[in-house]
Amino acid sequence: MDDPQYLEAYRALAEHVLKTTIGKDAQVTMVFRLATRRQPHADELAALSAYYDAQLQRYSRDTDAAADLVKVGVTPVDSQLNVAQLAALMNVTTAVMNTPDAYSIR
Repeated sequence: MDDPQYLEAYRALAEHVLKTTIGKDAQVTMVFRLATRRQPHADELAALSAYYDAQLQRYSRDTDAAADLVKVGVTPVDSQLNVAQLAALMNVTTAVMNTPDAYSIR
């Protein structure tokens, strides 16, 4: 889950969603939909939204940890984005991508 290539890919997806989708629930839904090819059920959305809120609180208090997380990889971080929001959505993306429902090629 914390391999640099995967983290960079999760960041890229989170950046894309932050740039194209407005609002936490819409962003969490978009990450879920892109990763699983379906809309989240109400309980899934609630759990992921709560996780996002907890991560956003964490990274809002510790911006150095957020910066350390999002700088993993070789692709530059978009400086226009809020680093705490990016780190929080990146962690949501990581959680979704590591479920059995996530899209993977076998």
